[in-house]
Amino acid sequence: MTEPTAAPYVDRKPGDMITADDWLRLQSLIQGDIAKKISDAVAAITNVATADDAATLGGYTYDQLAKQILEYVERQLPKRTGYVNVFRKLLVDKESVIDHKLGTWPLVTVFQLDYFEVVAAEDDHVFKALATFYLHHKSEGKIRFRPENQPAAALESVTIDSDGHPYHIPWKHMLELYGVAMPDDATLDEVESEFWEKFNAAPNDRFEDDQYYHSPWFDRCCGERRTVKQLAKDWDDIYFEMRPRLTLNYTGTATEPAAPTKLQVVQYDLESTGLILLENPTVPTVPAGIPTNHLKVLVLLKV
Repeated sequence: MTEPTAAPYVDRKPGDMITADDWLRLQSLIQGDIAKKISDAVAAITNVATADDAATLGGYTYDQLAKQILEYVERQLPKRTGYVNVFRKLLVDKESVIDHKLGTWPLVTVFQLDYFEVVAAEDDHVFKALATFYLHHKSEGKIRFRPENQPAAALESVTIDSDGHPYHIPWKHMLELYGVAMPDDATLDEVESEFWEKFNAAPNDRFEDDQYYHSPWFDRCCGERRTVKQLAKDWDDIYFEMRPRLTLNYTGTATEPAAPTKLQVVQYDLESTGLILLENPTVPTVPAGIPTNHLKVLVLLKV
């Protein structure tokens, strides 16, 4: 027998817009529902170990539980409201088609992904590199390291979090977005490998290994063999970093070009959008060995 499905807090169909009033009402309904469930659970308790436990559900207070659920709902909304985000690697005159299946013409916003300087750790080597995507710990706002084959006094320093607002996306949110499992006995290496494998799968393009790195923290203290359970206190402090950039009504300068540059976006039909890089783009910094006829972008589509 099929179990009855709970009625949605705010009934919306795929493609419907979520308004500010909808979101405020959703928060109110969720908070009220949580309060009622906690109240009912507390009323049903006949024996508790301590008086402090009587005002909690599963070890969480009302405020803690409400905060966690609302944060989770906020992250789920983009998946259910006609919203698509895609990472693409564009080459000159080579069309990149996004089959979004949204059933209408979406609003398209394209951010250029700039390279930025990092300290990477790989196979027991620590080195400076230019990255497009980077994983690091909160404690690594600035990383000092000694280049290989250099004397101990030859320390270098790389600022990961530059002045101003940091480029921080909690990695656990990215893991959730890409459906990466995190059982307690999984190692850090296993979680990271699965994340990059899913990140580099359709509808995203596959990026070369020298486009994404992790920091020395990943190899420190037992290395990548640390388990999810052992890192319980660190998950909130591990960040995914990238540098998306979009300029509006700006022609650019020699040192700070407009972004993205020389890019055409077309709406083919109600199910697909195409991107074409018309000529070599103007990119501030490109790592040695990387062709100049490419552009990496974050594409946001919304209906």
